[in-house]
Amino acid sequence: MNPPIVSQHHFSCFEAFTDALAGYDVDIKQIDCGPFTSFMQQIQCGAVFINRFTVTRRIEVNGNPPPGLRTFGVPTVNCQPFIWRGQHSDANTIQIYKPSTELAMITNPEFEAIDVSISEEDLNALFSQSGFPDLDDIIGAREMATCDPVLMYRLREALQHICQVVESEPEALNQNTGLQNLVRYEIPELLAQALMSSDAPLSKEAPRKRNHALKTAIEHLRATDEIISVNRLCWQTGINERTLQRAFLDAYGVTPKSYIQAFLLNNAYKALLKSNPGSTSITEVANNLGFWHMSQFAADYRRRFAELPSETLRKN
Repeated sequence: MNPPIVSQHHFSCFEAFTDALAGYDVDIKQIDCGPFTSFMQQIQCGAVFINRFTVTRRIEVNGNPPPGLRTFGVPTVNCQPFIWRGQHSDANTIQIYKPSTELAMITNPEFEAIDVSISEEDLNALFSQSGFPDLDDIIGAREMATCDPVLMYRLREALQHICQVVESEPEALNQNTGLQNLVRYEIPELLAQALMSSDAPLSKEAPRKRNHALKTAIEHLRATDEIISVNRLCWQTGINERTLQRAFLDAYGVTPKSYIQAFLLNNAYKALLKSNPGSTSITEVANNLGFWHMSQFAADYRRRFAELPSETLRKN
């Protein structure tokens, strides 16, 4: 059997964090302003992968889950509330990442997440050894399961214990067979127990009208190359501005105007990172995205990314 693998990294800026995730099929945006730091921890023991990350700022994550694995998000004490595919999570929910599931998560600042990943074949083999049904018989078509609070507490405590021990002593997983057995066997069993307890209705969804408005607005933003304002967005999509305001406040905790600014600033950040410093005009990049007042653009940019546009450009 292969030895356990531990990887741990601290990141002091948004760029370093996104660079570390460059090999994954995800798109991450920083939604609010302020200093950004993150800690990422990856643990593999046998067939079980545990991934933990913390971020100090509000982020939006879109993309696809790790291929070839079934992944489950287990909320921690620093994880609530957050939005998973339009649904409000709480301490007793498990987020279910299926192979066809598109990641769509919105966090609050000071966020911590722990995911458990395992191949479906290995997971069903472990479930069978413990007398549980196959995974699909347990979860059905659900994307989020509301589970028994006591079982969720046990699962969460076990995962946090593993992560904290490994964070302080990375070699502990190689040396401690009890800790290895906790990862390989007890975590899948606790996960199965929690999922089996989920026969209650899913957590309350935001009103259907707001969910539709939010989805339509964001899809339009991603698809258009035009300079866009809240009024123009409402006119082009046919969404009532009051409905749009409420939808963004429910999902992101910010107004549509603030979200659009964050969206465009993130686009400016990515454009400058990819540009040639010798031939790129920061003014042109900003103007193309609708930023006409350069001093205000620089101030907003620095407040969000803790550096000036020129500093980002010089990194190339």
